[in-house]
Amino acid sequence: MKRTLVFLLALLLLIGCQKTPEQPLIVPKDQELMLEKAAATQAPAEAYAPPAAPERWAFDHGDGNFVIHADADVAVPDVPLPTVWVRAEGLPQETLYRLFRLLSQGEELKLPHVQTRAEIEESIRAYTELLEQGPDQDADMSKEEYDEGLLQELEYLKEAYKTAPETSPDRVSDGTYEVQKSGKTGGDMLVLSASNLNREISARAFPQADERSSFAYYRHLRGRSDYSMANARRMEAAALQDDPLYQKAMGEVEAVLETIGDPFEVAALYLIDDAAYGNVDGIVHDAEHRALCVDCHRLVNGAPAAYDVSGAARKDPKSYAIPWPVESLRLVVDEEGIVSVSWKNMVTVLETAHVRLELMRIREQNNTGELKGLLVPAWVFYGTAVETDREDWQSYDSYGLRGGYDYYRGDEILLCLNAVDGSVIDPLLGY
Repeated sequence: MKRTLVFLLALLLLIGCQKTPEQPLIVPKDQELMLEKAAATQAPAEAYAPPAAPERWAFDHGDGNFVIHADADVAVPDVPLPTVWVRAEGLPQETLYRLFRLLSQGEELKLPHVQTRAEIEESIRAYTELLEQGPDQDADMSKEEYDEGLLQELEYLKEAYKTAPETSPDRVSDGTYEVQKSGKTGGDMLVLSASNLNREISARAFPQADERSSFAYYRHLRGRSDYSMANARRMEAAALQDDPLYQKAMGEVEAVLETIGDPFEVAALYLIDDAAYGNVDGIVHDAEHRALCVDCHRLVNGAPAAYDVSGAARKDPKSYAIPWPVESLRLVVDEEGIVSVSWKNMVTVLETAHVRLELMRIREQNNTGELKGLLVPAWVFYGTAVETDREDWQSYDSYGLRGGYDYYRGDEILLCLNAVDGSVIDPLLGY
C-alpha cells in the first residue's frame, strides 16, 4: 500500500512559489482560545461522533522543482480527544528500575570507571598547562572563551578530587541513577550508564524540563552487522500474523510497554534487515538476519498522540526557546529477542484541560525556561519529504516544517494543523 505523503495544503503551495512572507508562518497559539473552544465542543463520551473525514486522501501538484504528492489512509480516532497539559521529564526512578530488571536479563551490568585521585591530579596538571599556554593562533575562539572553558573544567576536577577514591572500584549497577553536574542547566542531572559484553542500558533525566531526557537499550550483535532502516518495508499487522518473527516481537513489545506502565500502542511496523552496503566501512553483504522495527505512540484517554522518530533537534537562530522534539518510542526485535529500545523526549501528562484526530503537543505561552505545554487535537500528516533542489529545500526547511532525507525510510511528521484554531504547528519547536 502506498503510504507516501509529501506535503499538502494551499498554504505550502504559497511557501514554495512566493517570496518570504512579511508575517511569520508559524505564529504563537492563543491557548485561552483553544481551551475555550475545546470546552465549547465538549460532549459526553456516549454522544461523541468522530468528525467526517475520507477513508483515503489523495492530492498531486507540481510546480517546477516543488512537487506535492499525497496518497494516504486517513486515521480518525473513535474517542473524544482531550486537551491536556504535559511536561518534558525524564524517567522516574521506579520506572527505570523496572526496565533495568527486564532488559538486563539477570546479567550483571557494570557502571563506568571512576577516576582515582592520581588520575584527577594528572588531569589537573594537564589542564593547568593548557591554561598557561593559551589558545593556538588559529583557534576559533577568544582567549577569554578559552580560559573560561578550562577554568570550569579545573573547578569540576578539583571538586571531584575531594571525594575521589585511591583505586577505582568494580561497580555493578542495580539501575539506580547517578548524580552528575550539568553545566548547561546549572544543576545536577541524573544519569545511568551500565554495560557488559552483551548489552548496555543508559538513561538521562535533567533537573529542569529538558528535551535531552532519554532512555536507551542495546543488545550487542557481536560479529554481525547492525540492523538498518535503509531497506525498511512498511508492513501491516494483518500481513504478518503467521510470521514467527511478528509473534515473537509482539510478545517482547507488550512486555516492555507493560513494564513502562504508561499507555502506549503500536503505531507502525517495519521489516528491516542487516544487509551491508559498504557506505560506512566498505563491508558489503546480503541480508543474513531480519528484525521487526516497532514504533509506538502514547495514548491519552484512549486517544493517540503524535510521534516522530526521524529528526535531530534543530534550533532556530532567531529563537531563544529550547527545541522540543516530539516524543518517540521505537523497539527493534529479532528472532533472539529485543535488540534495542530508544525512548526520547518523553513527557508526563499533568492534567486534562478539556475535551475534543491525533494529539499534538504545543508549548505553554511565554515559558522559555522549561518544556511544558498542552496536548491538543490536531491533524498530523506523516510521510516522506525528498530533496530535489537544494535552494528550494533550504527555503522549505527554514520555515520550521520538518523534512526527511533520501536515506531515511519511515514515518515522520511533515505537517501538523491545529484542529482547534486551524494554525500550523511546528512539531520541533512546539508552537
